[in-house]
Amino acid sequence: MDEDPWAGLERSPSDQAFRGHLISAARPWELFRALSPAGNRVLFMVHDARSSPSGRLPAIAGIALSIRERLHDGKRILALRLEEGEYADIFAKFCDDIAETVAGASTEALAVRAIIDQAARWQALLRGARREVLGPQAQLGLIGELRLLLDTLAPMTGLHAAVGSWRGPSGYPKDFELPATCIECKARTASGKGTVRITSEDQLTDEPGHSLLLHVSTFACADSTVSGAVNLHGAVARVRKAVDLTAAFARSRLDEGLDTVGYDGAHSYDFWWLHVGTAWHEVRDGFPRIVPGMYPEGPSGLSYDLSLSSIRAHAVSDDRAGQLIRAGGRIA
Repeated sequence: MDEDPWAGLERSPSDQAFRGHLISAARPWELFRALSPAGNRVLFMVHDARSSPSGRLPAIAGIALSIRERLHDGKRILALRLEEGEYADIFAKFCDDIAETVAGASTEALAVRAIIDQAARWQALLRGARREVLGPQAQLGLIGELRLLLDTLAPMTGLHAAVGSWRGPSGYPKDFELPATCIECKARTASGKGTVRITSEDQLTDEPGHSLLLHVSTFACADSTVSGAVNLHGAVARVRKAVDLTAAFARSRLDEGLDTVGYDGAHSYDFWWLHVGTAWHEVRDGFPRIVPGMYPEGPSGLSYDLSLSSIRAHAVSDDRAGQLIRAGGRIA
């Protein structure tokens, strides 16, 4: 480590009275570095009691995470204390990331939540719980689903209902299941073949009492400097921010889904894409597809490429798709 940001700090007189150095990069929020009485590195945030989380704090391996009330003014202190000195270099970088994230929070409550969320990232790193990084197509597919959830479904159904309709991570055959409409979501690159991959016979089978829509998003490979380009971290952060602001009760459901599909905030996702187009298709009689029971003697467990040119006749307008999503059922 080139420079220790805790170098030169005096040890705090007690764990109830941290003496810290304000991190200017995190302004306007009050984030500090400090040393505990025993010399442990500490990162803490002073905040109003109304911004504190109401639930129990997570147990974090290698970090003591705590909230206490400051007696002289009733404000709260959220503190992260590094318990193992051997991780000092990693902790310094980790705290820099927290400061950057906190600075971008629009409210004090979101800044506090950001610290706790980042602590979960530290836990994954320290426990060696890192998973295999999602490949480019898996990243793009997840970006497409999150974009559909936030930009299309949420304005029609409300964000809480949109998150609840995201059923693919739970093992359901369709990505989204609304009261009377199911949506299978596919994402493709503009430079790729004019096909989408159907990964099972169940993805395009009819569901009793439901309409079925196929949503295809097209993305162009882009550089991170291109306006509007997004990587997987950015797509996740955008949805989380919206949920925290307007549908906080859905946050655990969202995070559970992200975890199930293999998203890991500790991974690097270096592929960037720019959304360039969306097409809706209504899956009904005459739609080219393979469904369960079509081949009673086998084969089964099929996946196949579906040509976009073969389903062009089944394309529907945004208005038609919106009618099905809002009202449910098949609209004549």
